[in-house]
Amino acid sequence: MLRAKNKSHILKYNLKSLENAVETVKTGQMSVRKAAEHFNVPKSTVGDRVTGKRNIQVGRGRKPALPLELENSIVKSVKRASQLGVGISRRQLLVRTGTLVKRLKIKTPFKNSIPGKDWWQNLKERHNDLVIRKPEKTGSLRCRMMNRQKVEEYFQELEKILIEKDITNKPKVIWNMDETGKSFEHDPVKVLAEKGARNVPGRTSAMSTHVTIVACVNAEGQKMSPLLIVQGKTERSVFGFNTTEAPSGTMWDYQDSGWMNDRIGEKWFKDIFLKQCGGDRPQLLILDGHSSHESLALIQEGIKEDIVILSLPPHTTHYLQPLDRSVFGPFNKQYDRACSEFLQENMLHKIDKWTFPSLFKTAWNEALSKENIKSGFRACGIYPFNTHAIPSEAYLPSEASENKDKAPTSDQSSDKSNANCSTTAQVYSATAIPTASGDEMVSIENKGQASTMSEAGDFIQPEIDDPEALLQLILDNKIHLVGTVDDDGTMELSESWNTEVHSLFLPFESNAQENNKVAPETKTKKSKNVSKQSHRLLTSEEVVKEKLLMQQKKEEREKKKAENKLKKVEREMKKAEVESKKATKCKSRKDKKVKTEN
Repeated sequence: MLRAKNKSHILKYNLKSLENAVETVKTGQMSVRKAAEHFNVPKSTVGDRVTGKRNIQVGRGRKPALPLELENSIVKSVKRASQLGVGISRRQLLVRTGTLVKRLKIKTPFKNSIPGKDWWQNLKERHNDLVIRKPEKTGSLRCRMMNRQKVEEYFQELEKILIEKDITNKPKVIWNMDETGKSFEHDPVKVLAEKGARNVPGRTSAMSTHVTIVACVNAEGQKMSPLLIVQGKTERSVFGFNTTEAPSGTMWDYQDSGWMNDRIGEKWFKDIFLKQCGGDRPQLLILDGHSSHESLALIQEGIKEDIVILSLPPHTTHYLQPLDRSVFGPFNKQYDRACSEFLQENMLHKIDKWTFPSLFKTAWNEALSKENIKSGFRACGIYPFNTHAIPSEAYLPSEASENKDKAPTSDQSSDKSNANCSTTAQVYSATAIPTASGDEMVSIENKGQASTMSEAGDFIQPEIDDPEALLQLILDNKIHLVGTVDDDGTMELSESWNTEVHSLFLPFESNAQENNKVAPETKTKKSKNVSKQSHRLLTSEEVVKEKLLMQQKKEEREKKKAENKLKKVEREMKKAEVESKKATKCKSRKDKKVKTEN
């Protein structure tokens, strides 16, 4: 339970103000009293620092339970883990800190060696930049594929295209195309309500019909007419929508599940893109690696029209695709806002096929503004071309998973460390402690007995007073220095504690580094789909040959399938013919038998 704090004892000045006050008094510019009033620092505090009675760096209250360097290392590791996409929760921080205290044998006031809420609150006060945040959902593949090397290769290819085609300073011919999905059931916007209310209802439509929206914009801020794909098997699926309320020039199509496919992709390219991109050539179209964007017919039509089609590296669109960076986010918010306002106008209103197009039009016109579109191309480093537009933090999550196959899990790591502690070889750790005579006595800890505890729950730390035995342990490299204790009782930790901090708070990182040093080089079989793991220039000869080969194999498979089907039909016909003959013979024998009996 948190202890109540007296507000009058809360520090109301910072270290900079105290330093300025002390400096002003020492230089003779002000007296202690005037300096205290001017800088809003207590008079006694300034006087103690001026006379040297107390160190200027000494803070208020009791000393932290953990050494300052160790605490700073923990906080630094926690921040690093959050940047890598494997953040540590408050509960995990308390538990792992308790484990660290046990490993380093640090005496603390923690109950059961696990810090409580008091320690957490004080830690936040000492480190104001450490806060609890709710992480954004990021798929594991996105974390792994947002790799610095792959992104740099993509930018090299993009720069090469811009220079060779002489379109570096022609934003009008640089396009980006992508899809997003919307449903009739929206997310209600935030509303005003009474404080403490448990539930705040928000009206939505009960229908969850899915509609795919295809958008295409250029670096100059212009947008093409949208393509809407609805669920259905025939053209009648579109008839229920009020298409006249959609944005001007909107094209409608249908598909079984309401998604993009090769047929619709080719239709969009011919009927929308080529008709609205203008007569300037060459032009650049950047899109993701969805299969419907890589159909052979679309690529061949692009080559014919001098349209360079560049596919982004897979699972990197959240940083490299302009529409994802600055357009679809505002579009989703505008759509939710339009739906919420529409349902608030009348209790009988609902979002269905007839009302959806008008709501979509409102969100489309608001979100796809020139400013939003230009901002997306600028944030992705496409126009103006800038390889440093992607922040360095974007690549950090990939570092945690680059060596995931080599690095053991935290459980395996802890099992390994426990196994090392239980080996027969005795490894000791030493702590130098000053005695009353001024000499240092070395406290020796047997790591082989590290898991043994007394009945009171304290770890057993045997001491060795024999210098010869101590010297022998040092020569055998069985001494591990944990730390030294100063005259005032302050413990200064050795460098080994840093390894313990990393093993607990960044196990994947430390284990990967160790495995990279120890693991021998092994030959790995190259994947057949290496090109699909990075960006692809779809209009290149290599990709066209690959698509032609794939189409040829597909035709051969379909031909073979048709032949097998025909053979199966022939076998069934022969089988039916044989059975028919047998039935005829059987019937004739029965007829003869009946005649003979008569």
